[in-house]
Amino acid sequence: MTKGFHSMVPTIKNLSPESAAYKLRTSWVTGYLNNPAMFHGILYAASANLDLINGEHDNPVTSFHRAEAIRLVQETISVLQSYDDLPLAVLAATWALAHVARLNGSTSEAHLHEVGLAQMIRLKGLDPDVGFGGALSFLIMLSDIWNAVINEEDATLEFVNERQSPYIAQPRRSLLSNALQYAPAGELLSKDIMLLLHMVDDSQDKCYTNDMTVAEEPSYTSVPVSTQNQPPNDHEYIITPLLQAESLASHQREDYISECCCLAAIIYYQVLSTNTPFLSPKNESIANQLFISLQHSDMEVWMEKAPELHIWACYVGAFASVNRGQRVSFLARSKTSVAVLSPDRILRFQDGVGHLLCLSRSLRQ
Repeated sequence: MTKGFHSMVPTIKNLSPESAAYKLRTSWVTGYLNNPAMFHGILYAASANLDLINGEHDNPVTSFHRAEAIRLVQETISVLQSYDDLPLAVLAATWALAHVARLNGSTSEAHLHEVGLAQMIRLKGLDPDVGFGGALSFLIMLSDIWNAVINEEDATLEFVNERQSPYIAQPRRSLLSNALQYAPAGELLSKDIMLLLHMVDDSQDKCYTNDMTVAEEPSYTSVPVSTQNQPPNDHEYIITPLLQAESLASHQREDYISECCCLAAIIYYQVLSTNTPFLSPKNESIANQLFISLQHSDMEVWMEKAPELHIWACYVGAFASVNRGQRVSFLARSKTSVAVLSPDRILRFQDGVGHLLCLSRSLRQ
């Protein structure tokens, strides 16, 4: 990834007009170029996002945009009359302030901005698309998911659409299943690695739970119960060593995308096959390797060739990271790959995150 890569607006060509990335490039950009409060708010979020990815702290540019966004939002609200319409740009700037505060662990500040944002949305009586062609609702949804993953809480969009039930209440698909469905055959990963990923994905079919049942596609909603007294299947003795060998070979030839997939698969399979929690010492060391490998991989190749694989690797790494800053950075790296997805694939992404949250929660109980 280049230093100038803009984390809010993906640079790849031929974006679907239905994707969030397209909306971020068009109506979203038009919005912040025409409103100073939104301009500084969005640059604050973008700068903070890049700080997380690059491991930077106390960036004066980020601090400047934060101060200006707060000043301009307060200034705009202070001069509004009862008959004035609240500008959508103020909602966008408030989202940015809440989003970054949540990522930085500033819970009280985040709550203050989120309460204000919820009130603004209700006052305007907006539909779930909120504004800017749906770009703002996408960013609110993604912030909500990030908060759920960082803090392992339930995520819900109820303050955007109070009639909508929580979208991760009944996950139907896993992130890996989605990734393998859309991954280009033979273009990015070797046949051997793809076969191993399918074997890991197939192992989900053997995972069941006693306290969660969903009528449709149970293999993707299930999470494992204890396997301590169950004999391991034959694959358990070969999958992890083969993934380790492929990971080492990928590292030696500097194929970092393949290495990332192998490392994420080692963590994921360990969780599925042995009921090891994501946050375990063994997984933590692999997550640290995955984090380094992701830093060397080409983000634009991920987005163009296999965004769902990138998302899966980032989210597995996030769940396995004890360090909060690293967990947040994993999520920040996944953002643009989520943005390029079409609406139907966004729904699958939401389901997949729900699967990981349910899986992680079950293993901690």
